[in-house]
Amino acid sequence: MMIVILEFLIFLFLLPYILFGVLLAKIWESVCMVFQPVLLLVAVWIASLGMFFLPSMAPNDRPWLSLVESIAQSHVFGVPTPFAIFGIAACVLIVSVIARQRDPAH
Repeated sequence: MMIVILEFLIFLFLLPYILFGVLLAKIWESVCMVFQPVLLLVAVWIASLGMFFLPSMAPNDRPWLSLVESIAQSHVFGVPTPFAIFGIAACVLIVSVIARQRDPAH
C-alpha cells in the first residue's frame, strides 16, 4: 500500500513538469513552423537594442551627453536611431518568416 501512495505522489509531483515539457516542445514546433529560429533570435536581439536606446532618446538640459544618449538622440537618414533599429528588426523578422524551414512533404 505504501508503494502505491509513493508512486502516486511521485506521479503527482512529476506530472506538471512532464506536461510543461510537452507544452514547450509544441510551442517550439510552432515557432519553427512560422519562423527561422536563428533569424528570429537576431530580430529579438536587435529590437532589444532599440528598447535599450529608447528611454535616452529625449533631449535633456545637461551640458554633456553620455555615449548611449548621444547614439539614442542621433538620426539615421532623418529617422531617430531607436526607430531605425526597430525598422531593421522588423526587416529581419520578415526575412525570418520567408526563410523558415518548409516541410517538403506538405
